[in-house]
Amino acid sequence: MRAHYVTCVSVGGYSHALTRGKSYEVIKIEDYKYRISADHGKRIWVHKGHFIEGISQIPSLINWKFDDDINEIDFIDISMIFSDGSKRWAIITTPKKLLNYFNSSDEIGFHIENLIIMKTLDQTDVEETLRNLERNDELNKASKELIESSLEDG
Repeated sequence: MRAHYVTCVSVGGYSHALTRGKSYEVIKIEDYKYRISADHGKRIWVHKGHFIEGISQIPSLINWKFDDDINEIDFIDISMIFSDGSKRWAIITTPKKLLNYFNSSDEIGFHIENLIIMKTLDQTDVEETLRNLERNDELNKASKELIESSLEDG
């Protein structure tokens, strides 16, 4: 019988046992879960929603950067580069910066699809937030594809 593999796209509450992007051999399937041999060497049941079928390459975040001065504006653009060469961008802010924005604006509310709100804009906090979003397959939802215009090239 041929082996059945799945690739992890979200670790959820299994950060001690799963690695995003790693493929696992399925030992057994029941209802909505797979039995796999996890990273810690134990066999566990994990909901199918944490995986995609087969052995796949899952793009991972290589690096990111601030595109704006974090001390000058309330909504800071960041850009990210992934292992497959794709680029994405998001807007980040803090509760304090949101309050500052509303206190100095006539706006009463708005919606920004790719806005990430975090406690601080400290480099390590931003890094950890992005990595946590990635581990749980939420970074793509929290960002947009970055399409660089040919006008920027000259």
